[in-house]
Amino acid sequence: MSTRGYLLLALVLGAGAVLVWLGLRSPESSPPASVAPSAPSARQELNRPPEPNAPVRPSTPPVPGRDEPPPIDEPSPPPNGVALRLAAYQQAVERQDPRPGEQAFRAMVSAFMEYNHRFAVAQAEAEGIGLDEVEELTYFGLMAQESQRWGEVEQLLDGPVDPETRAQAATLLDELNTEFKQSMRDLVKEGVSVEDRWALIRSVQEDYRQRYFDLTGMDEDQLDDLLAGDASRDYAPGSTPPPEDIEPRQDGPVPIEPRQGEPVPEPESPR
Repeated sequence: MSTRGYLLLALVLGAGAVLVWLGLRSPESSPPASVAPSAPSARQELNRPPEPNAPVRPSTPPVPGRDEPPPIDEPSPPPNGVALRLAAYQQAVERQDPRPGEQAFRAMVSAFMEYNHRFAVAQAEAEGIGLDEVEELTYFGLMAQESQRWGEVEQLLDGPVDPETRAQAATLLDELNTEFKQSMRDLVKEGVSVEDRWALIRSVQEDYRQRYFDLTGMDEDQLDDLLAGDASRDYAPGSTPPPEDIEPRQDGPVPIEPRQGEPVPEPESPR
């Protein structure tokens, strides 16, 4: 996946290129590092005769927009996105929400949308839909992408996912994406109600989840654990009270022996 593949409307523009900043690129998809040839020594460089028509090394750094292409203006993650996600997870656990992982995942998507409000507005205007629809489609595209992080899926299933199942899940997502993209744009052209557009969004989400569960053997609870992410799950015990049958410790901390030759400090008198 290209690091330039940032999209707000993940399904409308293609679910395969969604928000690398969220950590959705699996380690196995990263390209292998190439082995660079050993560089010549400084002495060899000094003694090497100049090549004919060799390019002249610039004496100043290149200027973006003049000497090299200007940087691409694209969405970026909010600086406190991870903290917001963890806080949302803990709050969901404390109020005994049945889907704390989904709540944390949605909180992170909402933070991204707010931080990149200008991009979200431009995307909504380009597609002729509302900002809330853009956010829901962004969540859906990222959720679908997350559901195919096969290394973590295998950990939750406690077993391997065979290549055929992986391929079928990828095909399912591509087919739904193609159908949804055409259907949504048709609805926008027809000028249907917002409720009709939301009905389509909910329908395609439910269709993907059920067919994904049938393919992989995952269930709602396991998918929620997947959406929680490893970091969020690490913080979950902080919201859990200690067992009631543990008696409180009566003795204080073990006193520290003074170093040899140091005077023993006098105990402080109570104030």
